[in-house]
Amino acid sequence: MSVGGSRSITAVALLGLVYTAGISLQLVEEKIFESESPLRIALSTGIQYGGTARRGGRRVGKSEVAKELPSVPYIKASQLLQSGHFDHAAESIARSYENISHAACSLRRPERNPNAGDYRSDEQVFQDEIEGLYYTKVPKTASSTLAGINRRISFHLGKRLHGSNSTAYDDLNTSCSHKEMHITGAGKHYRKRVSGKSFLWGSVRDPASRSLSRIYFHHISKKGIPDDDEDILKILRQDVNPQTGAISRTSGFQLQYLSMDRLQEWQAWNRSRPTLVLRPESVLTNVEKVVHDYDFIAVAERLDESLVALQLLLGLRLGDVLSFSSKVGGGFFYERSTHSCIPIQKRTRQETIVEDYLRSDEWQAVNYGDYLLHAAANRSLDLTIDRFGRDHFQGALRRFRIAQRVIADRCKTETFFPCSDDGEVQLEKSRSSCYYDDEGCGYACIDRLAVENNW
Repeated sequence: MSVGGSRSITAVALLGLVYTAGISLQLVEEKIFESESPLRIALSTGIQYGGTARRGGRRVGKSEVAKELPSVPYIKASQLLQSGHFDHAAESIARSYENISHAACSLRRPERNPNAGDYRSDEQVFQDEIEGLYYTKVPKTASSTLAGINRRISFHLGKRLHGSNSTAYDDLNTSCSHKEMHITGAGKHYRKRVSGKSFLWGSVRDPASRSLSRIYFHHISKKGIPDDDEDILKILRQDVNPQTGAISRTSGFQLQYLSMDRLQEWQAWNRSRPTLVLRPESVLTNVEKVVHDYDFIAVAERLDESLVALQLLLGLRLGDVLSFSSKVGGGFFYERSTHSCIPIQKRTRQETIVEDYLRSDEWQAVNYGDYLLHAAANRSLDLTIDRFGRDHFQGALRRFRIAQRVIADRCKTETFFPCSDDGEVQLEKSRSSCYYDDEGCGYACIDRLAVENNW
C-alpha cells in the first residue's frame, strides 16, 4: 500500500493512531479489521493533534487539524485512551470559562410551553427565551449538592442585586430565575437561553465511578437488587435508561445528558464490534459542543476547586457557595413513594470481575465520549484557574476549605436532612432546614455563620 494513495486497501493491519507531544502522526500496526475504503494519511504535513499543534511556526486550531485527520471508521478504545491522542484531544476542545455578568440574575420567569409533550418530543419546554441561573443535574455527579448551591446563589445574589429584607427562601420578587432539574433533553429546556442574561452549568464525574454510584444508589439501595458482581456487570452492559442507567447508546451517559442536541444512537459504538470506538472524530465534535454550550462544567472529583471557580466566575461571596453534601455513602435517602428512609450502600469490594470490566476495551469504547468530556472539563478547570492566577485562586480555595470545616463543626447539630443518622424520617425538621428535599440543608446556619465571619 502507498500512504496517501487512493487505492482500495484490503487486509488492513494498520489503524491505530498515536498522538504524542512533540511527535507527528505515526502509524501503529494493529490488526483490527479489513476495509475496502482508502486511508489517506498526509504524513508530510507533520501535524500534531490538539491545542499544541503547530504548522510552519503557527498554532493550528482543532477544526483545522480535524479536517486533515484520517477519516477512519473505528479505532480500538485502548489506543485512544492510553496514548497521547487522548490528552491532546481534550486539550484541543477545552477552554477557559469566562466571567459572567450579574445580568444573568434575571427576575424574568419563563412560561412553560403547554405543548412540550413527553421526553420523546423535541418541542421546547419553555415558550419564551430564558434568562437566569440553570443547572443540569446529571445523576450521581454531586448533582443534589450542586443543585442546592444553584438555589443558594439565586436567592442570595438576587437579594443583594434586587434589594430585599426578606428572610424567606426563594422570594419571587428578588431571587434570580433558576432551575435545577434531572431532565431528558437539555436542548429542549435551555437552547433558547439569552446569552449574557443566563448562566448554564452542569457537572461530570469519572464514568466508571458515576456508573457504580448509580447502580448502588438506584438498583441496589432503592430497588433491592442483590449486591452481586454478575448482576452489576449485567447492568453495566445493558442499562441505557436516560435517567437511571449506567451507559447510553451515544458514547456516554453524561455526554448524552448534557448535550443540546439529540445524539444519534449507536453512531459511536455497537455490540458487533464492542472494543472499538466508531467515528471518533464525530465523538470529539459532540464533546466540544457540550464544552462550549455550557458556561461552566464542575468536576465532581474536584468539587472544592469547582465551587471556588464558580464563585470567581460569577463574582459571588464565599458564603454563596458553601454547603453540606446532600448524599453520602453509608447514610440514608428518603424514598417518597414508600415514605421511608433507605440506607445508601456503597461498594467495598475491590479487584473483582467488575473492576476488570471497567478497565476493558469494551467499557472504554462504549463510554469514550464520557471519558473525553471528563478530561476536557478537568482541563477547562485548569485553564480557568490559570486565568485567575494560581496564587489568587489558591488563597480563595484555602478560605473556602476553612469555611467548610467551620460549617461542618458548627452546623451539624442544627442541620436536618429528610432522614436522621439513624434512618428515621424527619420531614418536619428537614422542611425548615433544607431548600428542597435534601438540597441546601443547613442553609440557615450557613447564613448565620456567613454574616458572623463576613463570608
